[in-house]
Amino acid sequence: MSTIKTAKFVLILSLLLFTFLSGSMPKALPETDASQAIVSAQQKLIECYKKTVEAEKAGANVTELTIRLNEAGDLYSKATFALKNGHYDLAIQLANQSINSLADFADKAAILRDEAIEAQNRDFTFLIFTSVGAIAVICGGLVIWRLLGRRYHTFFLMAIFISALILASPALSRLLVYPRTEFFTEMWILDPNHRAENYPFNISSGQCYNIYLSIANRLGSCAYYMVQVKFRNSTQPLPTSFGPIDERTPSNLPS
Repeated sequence: MSTIKTAKFVLILSLLLFTFLSGSMPKALPETDASQAIVSAQQKLIECYKKTVEAEKAGANVTELTIRLNEAGDLYSKATFALKNGHYDLAIQLANQSINSLADFADKAAILRDEAIEAQNRDFTFLIFTSVGAIAVICGGLVIWRLLGRRYHTFFLMAIFISALILASPALSRLLVYPRTEFFTEMWILDPNHRAENYPFNISSGQCYNIYLSIANRLGSCAYYMVQVKFRNSTQPLPTSFGPIDERTPSNLPS
């Protein structure tokens, strides 16, 4: 009987000790989990952005990729906003959605890049053949002209020139690039109706306003934007944290 009591006592003591130890073990804070999830989402966005730049430099059409990047970036920004407001579970959920939306992104970007490289190789081969063909037409035309005793001078020269120009037109179209406008980015503050007209200049405390930020990319390539917005009152100085443009630290992301 004493053995059974001793066993029960040992069992109860073990359970109490296990409960105490499990309760005293360090647990991850919700804020830490949310912060880690958002960092992972940001790293995923930057990684996919670099893959997009590689595909675009190879000549691929990255419209679909940029749309997916914008959607993932929207989820990431919402997750960041939720974290700042203390909604940690929502921040984790949105960050994970952002990561999951880019699950097969790298593979898709690699396929588009490889297809673009293959297309460029085919175009280069075609340009070589057309250039060689144009030279052959010129040389052959001159040989025939000499065999004919250099008769029909004007006719032969015009025929040779036109034929060579037609054959070389694909190569010439790549070399003759017309002047282009300067690349730039447009940024606008929009009113609640998404127009750059009636957005408020004087915002009163306690009142709610909806304003929007519009970014128009006219750089000729995809770009990674990180925008920080700060509202100030009339007693605060204008923001000068960025400093002169020639003293700013350039981004380490590929352009």
